[in-house]
Amino acid sequence: MEVIYLVFFFTWRSGDGVAAFTDNLPQASMEQCEENGAALQKLYREIKFKCIPGLAEGSGTPISPEELMSRYGFKDSTY
Repeated sequence: MEVIYLVFFFTWRSGDGVAAFTDNLPQASMEQCEENGAALQKLYREIKFKCIPGLAEGSGTPISPEELMSRYGFKDSTY
């Protein structure tokens, strides 16, 4: 079963340097994904996101966040 994933990457500067966080959230449609990604960017301008099609959890081999970032155009962690 195919679903759309909102994959986001968030970076911030702290006293010790730069920290980063990435995660993905299943969405019902591409439209919902784009709307939710845009809403996240309104709250946190440091967030970068992509909406990608994928398989529902348990129906395929898991993909690491690093592989997702590489496969779908996140160049590196220096946003």
